[in-house]
Amino acid sequence: MRKRSKPDKKLTPQENFPIGKSVVVNPGVADPNHGFDMGGWQGRVTENHYADEQGNPYVTIAWDSITLKQMPVEVIERCEEDGLDWSSMGLYASEVTSAASRDKIHQVQKV
Repeated sequence: MRKRSKPDKKLTPQENFPIGKSVVVNPGVADPNHGFDMGGWQGRVTENHYADEQGNPYVTIAWDSITLKQMPVEVIERCEEDGLDWSSMGLYASEVTSAASRDKIHQVQKV
């Protein structure tokens, strides 16, 4: 998960992506911890967060079953080594776009 500083509670949380909304990572967006390209990865918004000091709101995304199946083993291994969750990610709202759902929640749980 992307490390964030303490949010300013005076700012409103990001509301463009409701909880459960499917989103896709924009082309060229890199993992903030390891630098690998995540463009095209897709999942569902699980949390909306307050904006950071620069006014950039962010969301937590749980990857869908298709992204989880296609995730390179090296990514999972690096996340495990660093104690990071590889099934979800915090990204700026500007780094994702609304998308149609590609699977059902029970398929994610199965993977």
